[in-house]
Amino acid sequence: VNGFNDMYSKPWDNSKPGYTQLDRALQKAGWEPLVVAGSRLSANLQPNTPLHAWDQSDVVEEQYQFESKKQASDSIKSAARVIGAVKCGIARRDKRWDYDPLYDIENETELSWEKDFPFEPKTVIVMLASMDFDCIATAPAWTADGTAADGYSQMSVKANQMAKFLRGLGYHAVGAGNDLGSSVPYAIMAGL
Repeated sequence: VNGFNDMYSKPWDNSKPGYTQLDRALQKAGWEPLVVAGSRLSANLQPNTPLHAWDQSDVVEEQYQFESKKQASDSIKSAARVIGAVKCGIARRDKRWDYDPLYDIENETELSWEKDFPFEPKTVIVMLASMDFDCIATAPAWTADGTAADGYSQMSVKANQMAKFLRGLGYHAVGAGNDLGSSVPYAIMAGL
């Protein structure tokens, strides 16, 4: 939390490329969907936030029966395309890549998969969101954070939409960003 506060407390300098008022505006615009959703941290190591809620009360009773694992995979990947994911892959959950314990930054408490998480996950769906190459190339300038922030915002929105889709099919699902596990190993396991 302090890192975000420090980053935004620095004044812009219109004579310094990457740190101008224009760059700050882009940076803040990238994070805005998460701010509106209730917490900029919902994509940054903060579990159970508005976009990544653990509530399962909307899981429909009738579970959709896929004809095959391929149909299930194709349906999930098709839904991911519809909601704007660049690519989508599916992997078995591997506890080696899960954060354990989970840590609630805002309340400074540890959470347990066994006691606090609402179900035992079996699979992980990984979706990729795009970031602008030219903006990333300006790192560590605020313009790089602008596109990274937008990527994290889109990640959270897409994760929320995918979880809603799965719960609508009668399956337990929680959207996640970097809050439940390490994204890179899961992406590799999912073929991305």
